[in-house]
Amino acid sequence: MVLFLVQNNNKVTGTFDVPLGGGTLSYLTGDVNGNRLDFQFFEVGYGTNKVEVNGNGFLILSSDGKSVAGEVVGRYKDGEFSGKWKGDKFD
Repeated sequence: MVLFLVQNNNKVTGTFDVPLGGGTLSYLTGDVNGNRLDFQFFEVGYGTNKVEVNGNGFLILSSDGKSVAGEVVGRYKDGEFSGKWKGDKFD
């Protein structure tokens, strides 16, 4: 997954892709407090223009500023899922 984030003061917006996600436009919005980003995310189905999946999560920036790790909980029509997100930070 590739996650693009833009921070303006303590507000963050971003987009991400969902590998094998069946064609969705995915975006998030959130707030930063220290090294923690708390966010809500939405996945909009291509062609339907409806939110297919939504949820919330958090990411924590490592002390060296080179990676992030966190968790998400999402909801869709037939249920719920949770998982871990982690990755390297690129400028």
